[in-house]
Amino acid sequence: MSENDVTGDTLDASIKIHRLFGPGMLESVYEQLLEIELRKRGHMVERQKPISFEYEGVVLENAFRLDMLIDGKVIVELKSVEKMSSVFMKQLKTYHEPQGRRSRKLRHGNAQRRIRAVRQ
Repeated sequence: MSENDVTGDTLDASIKIHRLFGPGMLESVYEQLLEIELRKRGHMVERQKPISFEYEGVVLENAFRLDMLIDGKVIVELKSVEKMSSVFMKQLKTYHEPQGRRSRKLRHGNAQRRIRAVRQ
């Protein structure tokens, strides 16, 4: 399955969940619901995946933790907040760069604009 297909399924599943449950739940609940929906669609989902990072030859084990990694291709960072902050996208970019992945999603549970997909 292509990265675009994974991205499309992730967006569609997120919108479905938001329509069913609306805003106000904990991120951990949205995360579990999204995992269920994506697995039903045949995707491999890794939740709370630890990521190591190298700095000047020193490996920092478990330096980051991805909310979700879908099919080894798409990083999903979930937020359940009233207002989005630019720091969320910076956080996602930080997770993204050591992994060499192009597609990332920021899932926001309490906004009309439910998902912001960003491409490098």
